[in-house]
Amino acid sequence: MKKLLVSVIVFGLLLGCGKSAVKDSSAGGKGAGGAAVEERSGDVDGSGRGGVPSRIAQAQPLNGAGDGSGDAAGGVFPPKGATGDIAKRSVFFDFDSYDVKAEYRPIVEAHAKFLLDHPTAKLNIQGNTDERGSREYNLGLGQKRADAVRKRMNVLGVPDTQIETISFGEEKPRNPGHDEDAWRENRRADLVYKGE
Repeated sequence: MKKLLVSVIVFGLLLGCGKSAVKDSSAGGKGAGGAAVEERSGDVDGSGRGGVPSRIAQAQPLNGAGDGSGDAAGGVFPPKGATGDIAKRSVFFDFDSYDVKAEYRPIVEAHAKFLLDHPTAKLNIQGNTDERGSREYNLGLGQKRADAVRKRMNVLGVPDTQIETISFGEEKPRNPGHDEDAWRENRRADLVYKGE
């Protein structure tokens, strides 16, 4: 009898925890089915700069509900088919540099806004280099590139709890060539959302 009572209590507690988890997942601007519901579009000129494009501002599944994307933990990331700067996932750098160039700042700003609007979203910034230089030097430079993007997002208000950085150095080239065109593509920081 005692075991039955303990089992019923444990089951009741588990059931109660499950209900509050469902309530929590629908809070914070999410509607039925895990779709994000924005109260403002933030995209005044249609460029995606200074705000999330209005297409994202509409209720759309952000955690992969219904489209097979996302992970079991409910990763939050920009929906497939997004346009503008939020759809771009790489910031490119000059040779032997880790300064975020002005032409890539709108991309960083769009992703920072997305992270601020979706506090459960997690971003991994992956620093990469071309093949020139030693392995150790390239790992260090790749980390500086990832950190430079993270710092710019921090300045825009994104907390470190939403961002992780890693360096792959020269280990993950986008272009396997050995010329300036290939090297230009490989000097980058990639923005990858957890669960994608």
